[in-house]
Amino acid sequence: MISYKITDIKAFTSALFVKEVFDRFLVCEATIQTSNTFHIDGKLQLDYFNDVEKEELEDLEYSFWKQLRPTCFHLIKGSKLPLSFKIVLKLSKSNVEKLVQQTGLTGKFDIEGLLLNIIYRNGEIHCITGTSLKQFTLDKSLEKEWDFMVGKFFKHNQMDFEEM
Repeated sequence: MISYKITDIKAFTSALFVKEVFDRFLVCEATIQTSNTFHIDGKLQLDYFNDVEKEELEDLEYSFWKQLRPTCFHLIKGSKLPLSFKIVLKLSKSNVEKLVQQTGLTGKFDIEGLLLNIIYRNGEIHCITGTSLKQFTLDKSLEKEWDFMVGKFFKHNQMDFEEM
């Protein structure tokens, strides 16, 4: 787990809420506090979908950020900044598989999720990585690779940050 402090908030929030930079992440949850507190549970409600739509969802458990981004942007846009927001993103299963293959960690871990917590509070944005495994291990190699990959992702997308 590592914490990144975002140093260019305007560019980061544009990447998050306006551009497609984070669209392939899944949304575990989002909480946005403005005049009210809005909580979004990113978990898909399968009863809402017909059989054809369910097949298209394959084995997805959560919505993609691409689907919820317009709603979240609508909640924060305006003349006043939100009081706070917290968005918990999860790397998609296919991207977890790519990361595992690229790092040579294949078969070593039973991964529940690779998470990115984005927290805006008191005029600052902090992004905190997280690794959730289905079983306990002392091996931190996956966690280190995920931390490194998030930093690389930020650099690639020209997001300024400091490691905390």
